[in-house]
Amino acid sequence: MEIPVLNEIMRDTVVEVDLDRIAFNVRQIKAMAGPGTQVAAVVKADGYGHGALGIAPAIMENGASLLAVATLSEAVELKQAYPGYPVLIMGLTPDRLLPYVLEYGIIQTIDTLAQARLLNRLASEKKQQAVIHIKYDTGFHRIGFPDCPESLDEIRQICSMPWLKPEGIYSHLALKDDQSNQVQFRCFMDAVNELESEGCHFRYKHIADSIAAVDFPEYRLDMIRAGAIVYGLKGFHKGQLDIRQALTFKNPYQPHHSCSERPGGKLRLPVDRAAGHQGGCPALWLRGRLSPEPAWQGHGHPQGKTGPGDRSHMHGPVHD
Repeated sequence: MEIPVLNEIMRDTVVEVDLDRIAFNVRQIKAMAGPGTQVAAVVKADGYGHGALGIAPAIMENGASLLAVATLSEAVELKQAYPGYPVLIMGLTPDRLLPYVLEYGIIQTIDTLAQARLLNRLASEKKQQAVIHIKYDTGFHRIGFPDCPESLDEIRQICSMPWLKPEGIYSHLALKDDQSNQVQFRCFMDAVNELESEGCHFRYKHIADSIAAVDFPEYRLDMIRAGAIVYGLKGFHKGQLDIRQALTFKNPYQPHHSCSERPGGKLRLPVDRAAGHQGGCPALWLRGRLSPEPAWQGHGHPQGKTGPGDRSHMHGPVHD
């Protein structure tokens, strides 16, 4: 028996994404950053569960300069839909898949001399310059060139490669405390200043994610990486930024409230009723378009326990 494809929601709970609020948030972020600082909007994990393809135009048309993702597959999906949007992969791409970076004109993060040499060779064969951002590890220890003189020598070699365009260099604050933030920032700027004094030039230097961009204006530099704040999620503690939550859960058997309308500004669901558990994963709607991803996907939305915007059960900051 052939089962027909149904263009309807076959579940009760849905999630609505307000594109006007996404647009408003991006304008607020850009205004905060100022004219000399560009905004890289982080849309990894399907736009923190909001639907990257659906929200990308609202982001790019309201002040963002590029879209940032974690993986090659995320970048290819965006470039297929929006060839003109600059897309940065913040993660690493396996050597065997680097031809796709060139094919789609994706900006690639580089953190080894060996991969830079390979990408330069592939770009020369294709007669197409590859745009890269160099990751410099100052203490977050996710990826990046280690903070040492040998790394600076390797980065200088990368800057001299004819088929690579080092558009940016960046690092990532661990956000442990103010003192460690300052140590990381000094390490980063010392490295950048030494490189630029010896002929390496970077259009974008960035170290601030969502939290740092709001709480520490001195770390904004040429670019900030706005992740959670694009979606109205407030993880910052010291600064102020007027943003609005873009995601709302709706169920025909319960009052329709956004998290901000709940007492205390929090939406708390029992684990057995939260998205992804016995109650089923809410469908994700974007102005009438259904996304196949369940609503809990994305780094910005913890799975179960609490609703979007509530990080009270989490230990440490959620980055980007």
